Amino acid sequence: MALADLYVVDFKQRFRLQDIHNIFTFDRSGTGNAVDLNSAFVNDLLTPINAIQNNAIENVSLRTYCLGDLADNGELQLTGGGLDTSTDMLPLHDAVNFTIKSTTRAVRPGSKRFSGVSEPYQSDGDITDSAYIAMLETLRLALGDPITGDASNIYDPVIVKRVKYTVPDSDPPRDAYRFPEIGETPVVGTVAAVLLNKHISTQVSRK
Repeated sequence: MALADLYVVDFKQRFRLQDIHNIFTFDRSGTGNAVDLNSAFVNDLLTPINAIQNNAIENVSLRTYCLGDLADNGELQLTGGGLDTSTDMLPLHDAVNFTIKSTTRAVRPGSKRFSGVSEPYQSDGDITDSAYIAMLETLRLALGDPITGDASNIYDPVIVKRVKYTVPDSDPPRDAYRFPEIGETPVVGTVAAVLLNKHISTQVSRK
C-alpha cells in the first residue's frame, strides 16, 4: 500500500472537560481526500458509535490527514453525541473493547475502545443486555467494513504499524512510536476480523 493512500482519522469526543480520542487508519481506493473521508466517517461510522454511548458523551471533531501528502488534511467540527438516555453511566475509563485482527503477522492486532457505557447494560463487569449487545454487533461489523465517500472513493480500514524512534533531547533516552513518514515504506495489515469483548475494558484517552 502506498503511503499517499493511507489516512489517519483522530476522532475526538468529550465528557465534561475530559477529552477522549480514538485513532482510525484507512487505505484509500480512488481519488478522495481527507475532507471526503471525514464525510464518509460521519455517514458510515458515527451513528453506530454514538448508538452504544451514553448521551453524556459529546462529539467534538474529526481531524484527518494523509500520511503521504502533507497538504491533504481536513478538520470537521461535530455535533451531537451518545444516543443512549440511561441516567447512570459507568466511569469514563470503563469502555467497550473491540480487537481488530490483521491478515499478516507483521502487524500486531489493533484495538478500539469506546467509553460511555450505561450502567444498566452490564452485570459485574460483563455486558449482559441483549438489545445493547445487538447494537455492539452492528458496530463490530461497521468497524471491519469499508466506508464510502462519493461513488468512486472507498476507504478500507487497515492497521498501520508504528515506527519506533528515540524522542529527541530525551534524557535519559526514551523510545516512542509514530506513524511512518514520507520516504519510509509502510507496513500495513488489512482487517481479517473484528472481535467484540463483552467484558468491560479500560479506555486510555490519548492520541
